Amino acid sequence: MEKYILTNDTIEVDGTILHRIRALRDFDDVNKGDLGGFVEREENLDHEGNCWVYDNAMVKDNAVIFDDAKLYNNVLVKNDSRVIGRARICDNVVIQDFAIIKDAAVIYGDVKVFGHAYILGCARIRDKALIKDCSIISQGALIEGQAIVLGNAHIYGNAAIKDNAIVKDRSSISGNAFYRWQCYC
Repeated sequence: MEKYILTNDTIEVDGTILHRIRALRDFDDVNKGDLGGFVEREENLDHEGNCWVYDNAMVKDNAVIFDDAKLYNNVLVKNDSRVIGRARICDNVVIQDFAIIKDAAVIYGDVKVFGHAYILGCARIRDKALIKDCSIISQGALIEGQAIVLGNAHIYGNAAIKDNAIVKDRSSISGNAFYRWQCYC
């Protein structure tokens, strides 16, 4: 059963027309008639589960939102990215390329996730962090500040990467590790 329709309220993003969505039935915290965010086409937001695009959040290209995932504020998910499970993404986050966000991951702030990055478990990413390439952030890891994780880095467990830290290549940081960059100038 369909849960939303595309309205005639549109915006243009990178040369692509996106349509605001309107709920056709009640589910989770969405009521019939509620307006949501913007999608390019129906294939961007699954009609099953409680997934929803709120506010001015946008989904375009071949990106898909599934299950109970939720996008808020001005989030942009594009290209072939996937947001799955109970993931929550808000503020000005950009998810692009082939990135996958799943499980109970939470991302907010001005974060950028791209390449083949994989964010899962209860990972938390916030502020102005940058996650790219084939990096994996999982199992409760925290990435914040202006931290950058790239290459094939794997951050997991309760590891925290903060401030201006850069983790790259095939680095693996786990457990209760805490990594941050400090200038002693």
